[in-house]
Amino acid sequence: MSETGTAAPRPGRRRGAARERLLAAAARRFYADGVAATGIDTITAEAGVAKMSLYNNFASKADLVRAYLDARHEEWLDLYRRRLQEARARREGGRQDGGGAPDGRDGAPDARDGVSEGRDRAPDGREEAPDGAPDRQDRVSDGRDRVSDGRDGVLAVFDAYADHAALAYEHGFRGCGLLNAAAELPAGDEGRAVVRRHKEEVEVLLAGHLRELLPGRQEEARRVAEHLSFLLEGAMARAGLEGAGTRLDHARAMAADLLDRL
Repeated sequence: MSETGTAAPRPGRRRGAARERLLAAAARRFYADGVAATGIDTITAEAGVAKMSLYNNFASKADLVRAYLDARHEEWLDLYRRRLQEARARREGGRQDGGGAPDGRDGAPDARDGVSEGRDRAPDGREEAPDGAPDRQDRVSDGRDRVSDGRDGVLAVFDAYADHAALAYEHGFRGCGLLNAAAELPAGDEGRAVVRRHKEEVEVLLAGHLRELLPGRQEEARRVAEHLSFLLEGAMARAGLEGAGTRLDHARAMAADLLDRL
């Protein structure tokens, strides 16, 4: 207990708070000024902690750089997950609002309805499926849900890149923080491997959404994912040079057009 009668903060809790302050300060300085130009003294001064506190939490500056790269990618993943949730909420809201058939038709019969003439129908007018089998409308709806999930997922990746670019940066947007850091690190540095893994993860996410959009077309999904990752990273590089996210908006529109033509 302290002299005031309250429990003194546990060392682990103090260390955790110091680590977060150091990581936040490093993130600001590395992004604004660069990894090589930012020294340990600058980081500890901005974080308001002693230099020994840094070495209690990170084995070296290189260890701190790797933690910064991981944290920045996690920051992007949070933005991506939020965009996915928003897209799914919009779809669910659209279903609850009604306003037409599940496939976007206005509910009027068309030529597709003819295939079911003469078959038994359920009381609600839908075709009766064989026992234990999903009915036709359920199968069609499930397929459309997968397509919508796939398209929305791909665009969520692009939206999250734009969201990351729009964050408030001390000296403005300077492009991808991961690639900026990798460009300063020597060949073979573990930090470059961290950046590569994160970029590969983004391409894997794109490929997963494209497999939903293109069921049974695995190789095409992989090729399109690579194409979109090139589009995304190229747009990010141009946006960083221009200090604005306009190129990312253009890249998203290009991606949406490509998806609509698959």
